[in-house]
Amino acid sequence: MMWGPGGGGWSGEAWLTMGLVMAAVWAVAIWALVTLVRRPGRLDPARPPIPERILAERYARGELTTAEFEEQLTTLRAAQPD
Repeated sequence: MMWGPGGGGWSGEAWLTMGLVMAAVWAVAIWALVTLVRRPGRLDPARPPIPERILAERYARGELTTAEFEEQLTTLRAAQPD
C-alpha cells in the first residue's frame, strides 16, 4: 500500500510549511489589491486632482465663501499645465 504506515506521506512539518506559504501568498495578493484600490487618482480618472479636492473640502467645511472658492479654483485651473 502506498499511503500505509511508514509509506511516505507528508509529515506535520510539510503540512505546516505548505499552510504558511499559502497564507503568505494570500496576504500578498490581498495587500496588492488593497494598494491598487486605495491609490488616489489611478483607477478613477473622474476624480479631481488633489489641489482641487482640497479646495472643495475647505469650501464644504465653510472655510471659504463661494466667491473665494470660485476665484481660487479659476486660479488653480489656469496654473495647471495641459
